[in-house]
Amino acid sequence: MKNVILTLILTSASYAQAAPDIDRIHKDVTVMSTIIDGAFKTDKSCDHCNPDIETTYLADQGAVFMIRANNWKLFNPANDGEGFSFFIPQSEPTEIRRIEIKEMVGDILNDVGVVMGEVGSQIELSLANLEDEDLMLHVDSETRRSLRELNRERRELEYQRREYEIELIHADEDEQKRIASSIQGLEQSIVELEARQTALSKTYEVEKREREVAREAKREKAKEKADARFALIEDIVLRSFCDYGGTLKNIPSDEYVSVIFERKNASEQQVVVMEIDDITGCKDPKTLKSDSTSYLF
Repeated sequence: MKNVILTLILTSASYAQAAPDIDRIHKDVTVMSTIIDGAFKTDKSCDHCNPDIETTYLADQGAVFMIRANNWKLFNPANDGEGFSFFIPQSEPTEIRRIEIKEMVGDILNDVGVVMGEVGSQIELSLANLEDEDLMLHVDSETRRSLRELNRERRELEYQRREYEIELIHADEDEQKRIASSIQGLEQSIVELEARQTALSKTYEVEKREREVAREAKREKAKEKADARFALIEDIVLRSFCDYGGTLKNIPSDEYVSVIFERKNASEQQVVVMEIDDITGCKDPKTLKSDSTSYLF
C-alpha cells in the first residue's frame, strides 16, 4: 500500500512539473510577436507591409499568432455595369487612394427622360498623381455630358413643337403657314439631334467596353500584387520563426504553433500549423513550411 501511495505521489509530482508555465509562455509569445513585428519593420523588401499581430495561447494545444494585414485593399469593381470602385493601399502616396464613380443612376434617369446636368456623375478623388485615369474619366464624363445635353435639347425642341401644334389649332390661315413652317424646321432639327445621339451612343459604347477591359486589367494586376505581398509576408513570418523559434522554449514540445494569415475582405484565411520541434530545430524556412500543415479556412 505504501508503495502504491508513493507511486501516486511521484506521478502527481511529475505531472505538476510537466504542467505548462503560463506566465513564461506568455512572455515567450510576446517576445516572439515583437521579433516578427521588428522583422517587418527592418525588411525593405516588404516596405509598408506593417500587419497587425495578435497572439494567444491555448492550453494543451499551443500558441496562436494572428497576422492581420489590414492595409491590403484589393481592387473591387462594383457589381453594376458602369460604376466602379477600387482601393489602393494607403502606403502608396503616388497612387489613387480611392475613386468611386456612380453613373448607373444617371443611365436610369436618362432613360426615363430626367435631365442629369445638375446631378452628374459622383466622383470622389483623393490622389497625388492621376494621369491616365484622369484621361479615362474625362472621356467618360465628356461623352455622358454630351449625350445629356443632346437629350435636353431634343426634349426642348419636342416641347416647343407640341406648343406650336396646339397654337396651330387656333391660328388663322396666315398664322398656320408660319407655324407649320416652324414645326417643319423643328422636326428637321430633331432628326439631326437623333442622328448625333445615335453616333455619340456608339462612341460611348466603345468607350464603355474599353473601360471594362481597363478595369479587368487593374483587377488582375492588383490581385497579382496582393498575392505577391501575401507570399512575402508569409516568408518573413516563417523566417522569423526559423531564426528565433528558440524563444518559444517554454511551450511544451507536444504542442503546436499556429499562424493565421488573415487577408482583408478575403473569404478564406491561410492557416499554418507547425510543431515546436520543427521550429526550434529549423535551419531553412522552406523546410519549415514544407513540414508544416497548411490549409485555407
